[in-house]
Amino acid sequence: MKTFNEFQAFACKKWFGSKDESAFQYFVVPTLGITGEAGEVAEKMKKFFRGDGQLDREGVAMEIADVIFYCAVLADRLGFSLSEIAKMEVDKIEGRIDRGTRRGNGDNR
Repeated sequence: MKTFNEFQAFACKKWFGSKDESAFQYFVVPTLGITGEAGEVAEKMKKFFRGDGQLDREGVAMEIADVIFYCAVLADRLGFSLSEIAKMEVDKIEGRIDRGTRRGNGDNR
């Protein structure tokens, strides 16, 4: 697998939902998957920061992969490829840098 878009195609093919999903399953389940897996990333980092042992780098990486899996499915459901979303983020960050508004609050800095 070479690209995010190939990963996205894989994730959508392996998605456990059915073809006739309700709106709840279609959008909410992958959204909750993102937040749940992000919480697992945070939990692993919390344990490291509080001194429970070595940083489980591979474990954190696997949780990040789970986040990306759910992001891939939700992006597809919204009609975007991961490459399109990555470009949107690059454009947003570059625009903020150009305007000198990288730090601060709000979406439209």
